[in-house]
Amino acid sequence: MIGRAAAILFLSAAGTFLSAIEYDMLRLKAQSRIFPKILQMRTYRAEVRPSFDAVSILYSRNDREVALQFRDWLEETFESMDKRKTPQVLLCADADISCMETANTFMVLWMDTARLYFAADFALRRHIPTFCYDPGQLKYGFLFSLSIEKNVNIYANKDVIGLFYRDFDPALFRLLKVVETN
Repeated sequence: MIGRAAAILFLSAAGTFLSAIEYDMLRLKAQSRIFPKILQMRTYRAEVRPSFDAVSILYSRNDREVALQFRDWLEETFESMDKRKTPQVLLCADADISCMETANTFMVLWMDTARLYFAADFALRRHIPTFCYDPGQLKYGFLFSLSIEKNVNIYANKDVIGLFYRDFDPALFRLLKVVETN
């Protein structure tokens, strides 16, 4: 009886451990400071909305605490940039379509592969700029990512950047490392 209870406890703990992603909080904080500044470099054509009033953080339900912390940092950055144009920052668990529809920018943490593909496809069809936590996620179709190695690097997905080329100040493209995701 004790052996069975121990096995059940072990398996449930292992499942929780395997489903949780270890986030680099320094990278997340850097992203919360840099991604809003990239959005400031967005130039708007007449047919595109003139401001970014809602940002959705897409995350796995297991990562709610990380998403809450990321939201707090984003809100702090947006408020320090311009208190009059502070966008609403929404939490969107497991790529919930109802909160994705209200946002015009996505910040993507980790989710399962199907949800990552779904979110990237949704964003591309609606011409929504996306920022993902890890440069390895660019392969799903996201636009930007940031990594801290010896330097801070901002990556752009070569397959997607062409769709957004007219949407951002040309100075931004000199800062990016464009990567192929095939």
